[in-house]
Amino acid sequence: MRKTRMVIAMMMVAFSTLAWSQENDQEWREFIAIGDEHLKRSEYRMAEENFLEAHRLAQQFEPSDPRRAYTAIKIADIYMRDDQRRDKARTLYEKAAKVFTSMEDDGLEHLAYCEKQLGDLDSFEGNPKNAIDRYSRTIRILEVLEHPKDPNLVAALFG
Repeated sequence: MRKTRMVIAMMMVAFSTLAWSQENDQEWREFIAIGDEHLKRSEYRMAEENFLEAHRLAQQFEPSDPRRAYTAIKIADIYMRDDQRRDKARTLYEKAAKVFTSMEDDGLEHLAYCEKQLGDLDSFEGNPKNAIDRYSRTIRILEVLEHPKDPNLVAALFG
């Protein structure tokens, strides 16, 4: 009987955590969608506010959760428009790139975007060698996306 109660209690905790997680996910998606709408209308401050709310919610997901990295990209894209916040943009793109690198195939499209943005930052900052390295990596990632079955390309990227 005691064992049964413990199992039931554990199941209730698991179900409530799952429900909370799904609710969080839905709310996160809504903030991202609203932020995107503001971005389309060039309402950058409102877009940023919504992306920051999504970021706050994303902190409750696992550190390796791609939603955290995706949110970081959204905020970094806003920061790229402001010379004073490009350092923050770099940090966010780098963090996102680490998450998408760890995902390998599933994160390649976003990884390519991060690398391209980091290359743009290097170019803005007058570091052409770093920019070329980033753009070259972006091209390699896009080649892997185009030819995912080519073991040489995949090994060159992740090896």
